[in-house]
Amino acid sequence: HLLVVDPVHIDLMDYGSPGVYLMQVAVAEEQAEVEVRTRVLNESADRAQVNVRIEVLDHAGQVVATTDRSKRVRAGKSFDLVEKVVVEHPHLWNGQKDPYLYTARVAVTGDDGSADVVEQPLGLRTFRVSPNRGFFLNGEHVKLHGVNRHQDRLDMGNALTAREHQEDFDLIREMGANTIRLAHYQHAEYFYDLCDQDGQIVWAELALVNGVTDSEAFNENAKRQLRELIRQNYNHPSIVMWSVFNEIRVNERFAGGGADPVPILTELNALAKQEDETRLTTSAAMTDPEDAVANLTDLQSFNRYHGWYYAKATDFGPWIDGVHEKHPNARLGISEYGAGASAFIHSRDPVAQDHSEEWQNVFHEIWWQAVEARPYIWGSHIWNMFDFASDMRDEGDHKGRNDKGLVTYDRKVKKDPFFYYKANWSTEPVVHITGRRFQPRKRPSIDVKVYANEASVELMVNGVSLGRIQSDNHVFVWGNVPFGLGDNQVTAIGRSKGRTTTDVVIWVREKSEDAV
Repeated sequence: HLLVVDPVHIDLMDYGSPGVYLMQVAVAEEQAEVEVRTRVLNESADRAQVNVRIEVLDHAGQVVATTDRSKRVRAGKSFDLVEKVVVEHPHLWNGQKDPYLYTARVAVTGDDGSADVVEQPLGLRTFRVSPNRGFFLNGEHVKLHGVNRHQDRLDMGNALTAREHQEDFDLIREMGANTIRLAHYQHAEYFYDLCDQDGQIVWAELALVNGVTDSEAFNENAKRQLRELIRQNYNHPSIVMWSVFNEIRVNERFAGGGADPVPILTELNALAKQEDETRLTTSAAMTDPEDAVANLTDLQSFNRYHGWYYAKATDFGPWIDGVHEKHPNARLGISEYGAGASAFIHSRDPVAQDHSEEWQNVFHEIWWQAVEARPYIWGSHIWNMFDFASDMRDEGDHKGRNDKGLVTYDRKVKKDPFFYYKANWSTEPVVHITGRRFQPRKRPSIDVKVYANEASVELMVNGVSLGRIQSDNHVFVWGNVPFGLGDNQVTAIGRSKGRTTTDVVIWVREKSEDAV
């Protein structure tokens, strides 16, 4: 962006921020009190009489609160103007239920005719996290379930336009997520705007990953990036937490020398609270819960991969229960969990790390049922919504790629677990036959699995009904379904409250009894 302003203007050089900060001092049904801090700069050659007018506009554009203040400013000097505005009987920003946005408009005028206006989103809300009951928005409990997002794309890297950001957001929203962890770096402002408008709960994260070096320059760079992250995004109501690191471990060092990370991480957490006292801090720890780095922030969040890199998927539940029992006052979240899968690798007998779509299905079924059953988990984020570049990897069907995404790198294929979560999280009707890309089939019978959020699902094979069944976990399975040679049309029909939803797959069986 090229910004052109008059000599008297709202400061553009405060770490790239908008120069206007909206701190929600108190929010209640009767009124909301907002402290508006505006950084004004006089770059003219003369002293100027500067007037700052603050207006809060409702969604219809009507002014609901206003205040004016004048001050003389010397040439070449800046000042911070702090004023409070009160919105009577505020309409709250209430997540996806009602993501109502006001607009805060700050207009600066100088006696030389200079003028500048900045508009920022204002979503009035309160939030808290309970060790036993999880996340609350405006006093109401909300089960946070969502995804991590890397924004890079096939043949584009991070050079995305609004079109690609919108497509990513629409896919996340279609699946029914209500929270997004934007890892591990500053994401595009446009994406934060989309989250504000939709009511997503956002985790914004500093680009500090794996380890720290024994360097003051390193530490200062980390602190500068954290200030930039917070100040540039301070007014987005969707952001409720700042994350200060990802997967830092005390005993892990960069080649060429490292340092104990606890001092700088402690300093970063304190800096986040200093910059923004209204939000929570968190981190994505891949350590034992007893490790010093896991307990530095307000919220304790963990990257866990039971059933992929280690242990069994069913071990996660007992593990997190043990942590909760040992640390009853900790506010526990899952910042990452996932399993890799290629849309082109399939197995009748899937196992961990085979990168089959079938194992990714099994993994997520086990994990989500465990997370859903534990109200003390304040939030969970799948790793990852999209496949992404990772140059050190050689796995799955493509070198240099992490394939834990629920959608392929080019955003063209929604893998089966996408529909499992959609069936659990979305109100849109879902009936999805899994394993549709497992072609050709070799055996005379298979188990057919369907993800659906309908009350019951009927399965038909080549026009013959195999019965209608129900499920209490959105997973419907018919065992040992016989297939003839050649084409077999499989139809799943979901019915609920007079609604019918259908999915159809053609599976080809070749003349072979060999297992695949």
